[in-house]
Amino acid sequence: PGTSALTPAAKNVLRQVSMKLKSSGKAWAIEGHLDALGEESVNVLLSKKRAEAVLTLLKSSGVPAAKLNAKGLGSAKPVASNQSKSGRAQNRRVEIIPKK
Repeated sequence: PGTSALTPAAKNVLRQVSMKLKSSGKAWAIEGHLDALGEESVNVLLSKKRAEAVLTLLKSSGVPAAKLNAKGLGSAKPVASNQSKSGRAQNRRVEIIPKK
């Protein structure tokens, strides 16, 4: 909680994902999301830092920087209820989606 540092497991997964992103030729949006706990201004900043950490790792793994952008959305797009611990955990995520 409260950090944008990637775990070793996340780094390994992202290195594998980077191979698929490189070969796709597409552009990708990296969106950081958080649960609804805390102040939203802080959540937006932290979610952006987490998305940027993913972007940095993908770039260092060879995905062209011009094909990536990162943004933090805070708690604006939950995928689960923020009323439970498991729901909040689902809402804390970084998504890599193709740009339209």
